[in-house]
Amino acid sequence: MRDRLVTAVGALLALLACMALLLGDQGTPASWPTSVDRGPNGYAALHDWLGAADVPVESLRKAIDVESLAMQSGRRLMITTMPHRTRMTPEERRRLRAWVAEGNTLLVMAALNDSPDWIARVDTSTFLDDVSRLTRVRFEAVPDRSGNEVLVGAAGRETPIVLRGLDVHPLNTEGDTFEGVSDDLTSIWQALPDPLQLRLPVAAEAHFGPSAILHLPSGQGEVFVVALGSMLTNRAIGRADNRHFIAGLVRHHAGGGVIFDDFHQGLTAVYDAAALFRDPRLHISILFVLAAWFVYMVGTWNRIAPVREQATEPGQLDFVRAVGEFLARKLDPVESGRMMFATRFAEIAGGSVGSDSPAAVLARFERPPWPRLEANPLVDQATLDALKADHARLAAGDKVDLRQLHNRLRELGRQQ
Repeated sequence: MRDRLVTAVGALLALLACMALLLGDQGTPASWPTSVDRGPNGYAALHDWLGAADVPVESLRKAIDVESLAMQSGRRLMITTMPHRTRMTPEERRRLRAWVAEGNTLLVMAALNDSPDWIARVDTSTFLDDVSRLTRVRFEAVPDRSGNEVLVGAAGRETPIVLRGLDVHPLNTEGDTFEGVSDDLTSIWQALPDPLQLRLPVAAEAHFGPSAILHLPSGQGEVFVVALGSMLTNRAIGRADNRHFIAGLVRHHAGGGVIFDDFHQGLTAVYDAAALFRDPRLHISILFVLAAWFVYMVGTWNRIAPVREQATEPGQLDFVRAVGEFLARKLDPVESGRMMFATRFAEIAGGSVGSDSPAAVLARFERPPWPRLEANPLVDQATLDALKADHARLAAGDKVDLRQLHNRLRELGRQQ
């Protein structure tokens, strides 16, 4: 009873573990703003388009350092989307600003005026501070007439966020508009003024008016801050004049190529131990192993491991069995069967085959005493029929089961 109960508990735990691992709802896979993601929030379309236009493209998959930014000669453009999944360190920000000052361009796609669905999976507690530290621009929510934050969009529904390009900026042509997509309720943000920083507005939010794309000269390079995280993604790059904006930016500021900052969106070539320990599948696997160990410790019985036989010294029976098996490998099974029949037939006739020649033995085999045996009422007919069948097969040169033949001949001897 105890064995059955333990077996049932173990089977139930195994079933639950398999259901959790194979059938558990891990949620809808998120689409992230990386150069290889072909989902709605990825940059694969932009990456492929640049490659088709012979623009050198690289995916940054490690922390920012001098080596990771040394792609090719000429001015380069880096695209980074915020908020980051992997926080950018102060040392990385310092190196990135120094790289921009050398004549390169940084495009910051900050999801301020839109809320793509991937934001719900990212820690946004320091988002505004991170944008300010990187771009030195602080943002605040636009208030409505009653002093509350302006809110647009709705949860679970795509809402277009439209920007109106300013004709005075050289990247724009007359009437340019740009469009992002928000998957949730979102606020509209405006940059706080800073008299010590030169800012060139590129586009403004179409309904409420605050600048939504800023051009910030920095040393010999430039920083562009876009208050939309979705404007250049796969689902939005074909909307409005979004492609004209990135085309002009690449044409004037990316002679040496484009770098996609995939590292800070979780796409890394470096082993991430923290990500491993955050994976719920690891925790489920550990719990399953612990449960299996617990069942093993509670329900140990002989069926888990076979009982070892106690070693004994070989006896006469072992010697006879070993010699017999050795000789059996050298004997022809058909001839052995015929010899067994001939020996029994000789005993029935009152003689032996010990001194007979092979021809005499074969002659005894070919003259079976079936009529005499059939006339004996003590002989079992089923045994006799089985012996006749074996005899016929051996006469035809076919093998028979010698063990069964031996037992039948012995049974026949006891019945006479």
